[in-house]
Amino acid sequence: MNRMRSSRHLEKECHRNLEVIWLLKNLKPDHNTIARFRKNNPKAIARVFRASVSIAKILTL
Repeated sequence: MNRMRSSRHLEKECHRNLEVIWLLKNLKPDHNTIARFRKNNPKAIARVFRASVSIAKILTL
């Protein structure tokens, strides 16, 4: 949503952004953990984004 693609920027958001802290249940992964997760799960991440867009479309009708 905020066009953050860098694992280091995402790591900062895990410490700063209240919504992210809530979503992660107060976990604070480092940039290496985030990068490995993204590398190891590209198909699952794509499915989650597609599902999120589908839900958003339904809710805006």
